[in-house]
Amino acid sequence: MRTQRPRNCRQLQGGLIDTRFKEKGRGFVLDEMGIPKPNLPVGGVKDFVHHLPNEKNTHAPLANYMGPATNYAERIKLGIKPTTRSDAGAMRHDYAFTRIGKKLQAGILTQKQARDETRKADEQLRATCEKNTYSLNPVENVHAKAGRMGMNVKMTAEDLHLLDPLKYVLPNPRGKGGGVFGKPEQNAKPKKKRRRRDPVKKLRKLMKPV
Repeated sequence: MRTQRPRNCRQLQGGLIDTRFKEKGRGFVLDEMGIPKPNLPVGGVKDFVHHLPNEKNTHAPLANYMGPATNYAERIKLGIKPTTRSDAGAMRHDYAFTRIGKKLQAGILTQKQARDETRKADEQLRATCEKNTYSLNPVENVHAKAGRMGMNVKMTAEDLHLLDPLKYVLPNPRGKGGGVFGKPEQNAKPKKKRRRRDPVKKLRKLMKPV
């Protein structure tokens, strides 16, 4: 079933941008580290915005923040509201991860402290989703179950040392994912060009008399 495009939205380079927020920097407050605060109220399905031009469509259905590789700062600056209470918890989770990344890069936190902070943020998001698991709102129900399951899988993988807790905090050196910074190609290595073999040349080589 195809999702209908919400009202007040227009197509822009593969993403939907809310036309009610034409000016960037409208209605958001920066904290002491220059990160927009997650002070947007919970909206509804009408506030759903598809992935931005520099994002991948990795969000939960009808969610603006629930999912990996969210461009948190850009969405806050555009005034994109969370669609449910669980989505608002994901918005605060992205804010916490962005702060951890900034502090880690500035040398305020050690890697061990940053891992502890990420676990605390994951547990807060899981607790928020557990509160709304049995909501009568079907969209809220889907977001709560998706968030709880995602956090359980993530924390289990971290406990088994299959996933680095800082993977979604700092930009991935391979250029995949990029975390909440929304710059998946920032540190991407240039791809090596593969030499194409000429089939005619290969055939001539095979037909050459010994």
